[in-house]
Amino acid sequence: MQLGSKENENERFKHYLEKTFKKTASLIANSCKAVSILVNSDPEVHEIAYQYGRNVGIAFQLVDDILDFTSSAKRLGKPSAADLKLGLATGPVLFACQQFPELHAMIMRRFSSDGDVDRAWQYVLKGRRLCVELGRKKELDSVLSKVVAVAVVSFHKANNGCFVGSYKCRK
Repeated sequence: MQLGSKENENERFKHYLEKTFKKTASLIANSCKAVSILVNSDPEVHEIAYQYGRNVGIAFQLVDDILDFTSSAKRLGKPSAADLKLGLATGPVLFACQQFPELHAMIMRRFSSDGDVDRAWQYVLKGRRLCVELGRKKELDSVLSKVVAVAVVSFHKANNGCFVGSYKCRK
């Protein structure tokens, strides 16, 4: 399931999250659920474990997509801008599109025109710098940790203060 060229920005982001779930998060979500089934008979705990895995999986993929713009090809083990070169608009591009509407046309044509990949790359980096300059770095840095933290707290509460899989409950 690839992002393609959705016209509506909200639909585009929703599609990105669906793709992220199917690509990465579903494996982690179902693995967490499977473990909870093995150690706990409560269906509510199974669902919480599933949602926890889903959130961790989405956070993992978002970090991976961000690393495509912030790490070297040598460190990543794959070429930089690989998704852009494939015509895919990942999270960082979709966020940058909010600041730079010029990206909309590039997304629609899947970065296929000469210079699209380089221009899109620059817009994402410029958007990132702009956010830092506006003092939103702390906010940006904490988004992913909040997603995971909410999942951990709800998972912990639903299991009466115990983590699924522990043989003894430590409160």
